Amino acid sequence: MNKDQSSSYLTTQSPPIYEIVKNNHEYYDKKWKKHKKPNNYAGWNWPAFIIPPFWLAYRYMYGWTLLYFIFIVAELTLLSAISFYSEITFLLPILTHFFFGLKGNAFFTRRVLKLIQLTNSDTEKTKPAVPLFAKKGTSWISAIVTPVIVIFLLILPVQALSEWSFESELDPGIYIYSDNNNNEKTPEYNGDIVTSPVFKKYDARINLFYIGEEPVNNQTFRVSLLFQDPEEPDEWESLRDRESKKFSSNRISLDVIDAQNPATKVGNYRVEIFVGGEFVGEERFTITME
Repeated sequence: MNKDQSSSYLTTQSPPIYEIVKNNHEYYDKKWKKHKKPNNYAGWNWPAFIIPPFWLAYRYMYGWTLLYFIFIVAELTLLSAISFYSEITFLLPILTHFFFGLKGNAFFTRRVLKLIQLTNSDTEKTKPAVPLFAKKGTSWISAIVTPVIVIFLLILPVQALSEWSFESELDPGIYIYSDNNNNEKTPEYNGDIVTSPVFKKYDARINLFYIGEEPVNNQTFRVSLLFQDPEEPDEWESLRDRESKKFSSNRISLDVIDAQNPATKVGNYRVEIFVGGEFVGEERFTITME
């Protein structure tokens, strides 16, 4: 009998199944009766959505508990690799929790089916299950201790990730760089930086890389671009003024102006940065024909 066939006969009125489920067995009876293939989907589970690692460990699903934290570490890796928007920051963990809320009952159903299969199998032909992974019922001790152990095991990788992601040889400031050969990589080392750089017209797009003392944290992030004609050194013309409240990182990379555009003027430019309405710094660059 395959999993899909046996799942249709699931009921905690069966003593072996009741021993596996125990607490809240009426809930699972209703879910199994309502869904044709509960091992694929057996309804929404709120505890699995709100506190997935604790609920998974409470039901002795240690593999899924570990996978949850692996998901979280993977998300931190992704988020730390970019100057991310706040929507992305909150969306990825929510999607992870949504996944477990959606599939939690199905994962537990699969565990029940597996334990039933082990119980009914010929022990001489079937390799016995490790006692730790064959426990039945629930455990509040497991719900608390297991996530703590997993977090402890992941402390070193997370610390290494944090050092790799957020430490930089660059001091806080505003850095101007170009996309030579369509290379959009932001500066990483002091050797990558040229103060008041000079760019050639028609060469590449010009960008800024901002590193703040503190994260922007959804405050207004404003970038002003001003132009100075070499023949009129006392006047600065405002070309572009952008602001956004979507940034939360202290590391932000944005385009400034496209030097490949024929309409781009030759002359001196100044980029001013304001965070939360407060001026935090400026950087200058020049576009020439040579």
